[in-house]
Parts: sequence; C-alpha cells; structure tokens
Amino acid sequence: MIRWPDAASVGRRVALLVLGALVWEAAARSGTFSPLVVPSIARIGRELWWLVIRPESLADAWFSLQRAVGGFALAAVVGVALGVLMGRSSIAAACLGPIFSGTYPIPKIALFPVFIYLFGIGSLSKVLLIFLECLYPIVVTTHAGSRAVNRVLVWSASNMGASRARILWRGGYPAVPALPFSGVPVGLPLPQFPGILPPSIRPG
Repeated sequence: MIRWPDAASVGRRVALLVLGALVWEAAARSGTFSPLVVPSIARIGRELWWLVIRPESLADAWFSLQRAVGGFALAAVVGVALGVLMGRSSIAAACLGPIFSGTYPIPKIALFPVFIYLFGIGSLSKVLLIFLECLYPIVVTTHAGSRAVNRVLVWSASNMGASRARILWRGGYPAVPALPFSGVPVGLPLPQFPGILPPSIRPG
C-alpha cells in the first residue's frame, strides 16, 4: 500500500523551496554577485525558454546526451567487472584497491585539459572524462557488494564441482541483491556535470 505524505510535510517542502527561491532572487538583485554566477530566476527562465525553442540548442543537447550515455554505459560495464574481480580475487584487490582509494578524492574534471591534449577537443576526450567520473563509485560500491556474498554458498558450490565462472554467475552474482546496479545508481547523476561543462569549451 502506497503511503502518501501528509499535507504538513508537503507544505514544509514547498515552503522550503519557496524560501530558497526568494533567497536566490534577493542575492541576484542585490548586485553583490555577478549575473553570470547568480542570475535572477526570471533570467534563468528566459534562457531556458530560448534553449527549448532553438533547434540548434536541442541538437547540442542531443549530442551531449549521447556522450553522457556512452561514457556512463562504458563505466557501468567496466566498473561492475572490476568490482566483481576485486571482490573475488585478493590479488586484484591488492593491486587495484590502493589505486582507486588513493585517486578517488581527485576531481576528475581537473584532468580534462590533459584529455584535450592527448585526445583532442572532440567527443572522445569528453566521453573518457565522463567514463572516469562514473567509474570510481561503481567500482567501489560493486566491490563492497561482491565481498558481501555468503562464503558458505561459494564453498558449497566449489565442493559440488562448480567452476569459478559458474560460481560467479550462479552463486556470487545472484547472491548480492542487484549487484550490477549497486554502484550504477551512485554513478548515474555524475555524467551531467562533465557532460555539460566540456561542450562549453571551444577551440580558440
């Protein structure tokens, strides 16, 4: 049975949104911040409207969406494979774990100039940036999920003569709830920022 939020809860959320909009508008009209940093709500709405009605803007958005989906799909495939490998192999975990743990806090967007230098300013550098941004959380969460598999299930399958591949597919893979998707939702919002910022960079 679906439990709908009560009117008081909805009212508090709406009031919080309205308050945030009023604070934003007050900051935009105060003149303290540049309109490029804190534009007014009216200006945001006007620019959004122009974005919707201009065909070239929709084409740019479509290309950005293709790059975001491509980079995220590649990160999901590679990230789940690496996470499962690290969870099933202590050697892989010992080799790859410190790399992901040590470089996780680095903002991946800072590497974009390096990608431009190596791969050019085309779609490849942007897809690789999105791939790298999404890869880390998918690997880390999938690794944690694969390590949560009940070892008794693995030992039982091994004693019954199952191969390592069959244990992974029929034992370890289904034993973790939604293993392929444990890290994917974490990385799902991440392509938005790398997918929007790079198209704004044009060759001079």
